[in-house]
Amino acid sequence: MRITYVIALLLLSSVAFAHGQATPWQRLGIPEPNDVLFYVFAVFAFFVAFSVYYKNHMGAHAKKLVFACIAVPIVLGLAYLATTTIYLNLVSATGGPVHWHADYE
Repeated sequence: MRITYVIALLLLSSVAFAHGQATPWQRLGIPEPNDVLFYVFAVFAFFVAFSVYYKNHMGAHAKKLVFACIAVPIVLGLAYLATTTIYLNLVSATGGPVHWHADYE
């Protein structure tokens, strides 16, 4: 039952940007981070399930290939998220993230 909630949360996570304004990713014409994370998780989950199901029937080369099929999407997804975050911070009006606190008196 808990896995159903996790899947529903992943599918509904893209709704968070449904506020009517164009997001920075839409203005740049690149995929949104939620979509990238969803596809990385889908590929990761498929190959993990595959490796668990066939763990006793794979040779050394097949295990290395499955490991690469798990690791490469994760590394590429993290690289995409890091580079887009840095790029959006550099081209923003403030030149980076703004973190404000109220003054205490």
